[in-house]
Amino acid sequence: MSACENLIKGRISATESFGSVDGPGIRFIVFMQGCRYRCQYCHNPETWTAEGGYEASPEEIFRQAMRYRPYWKKTGGITVSGGEPL
Repeated sequence: MSACENLIKGRISATESFGSVDGPGIRFIVFMQGCRYRCQYCHNPETWTAEGGYEASPEEIFRQAMRYRPYWKKTGGITVSGGEPL
């Protein structure tokens, strides 16, 4: 475990290993937990509350995602979505 894993954590609602609608190609999707915007046509209202999900460091999520890299080919990758990813 790196020193950063103890300092920076995000609340993750869920991950999806073979997403095909959240960007080009096959993607690893990270759905963050928590959003204050409450957009009328939100696709992920279950992520609005700050409660729920689990905490993970960027390194933990990246290690999880990289297991699926062979499936991404040239057009796939990682998408961070909402809740509010920023």
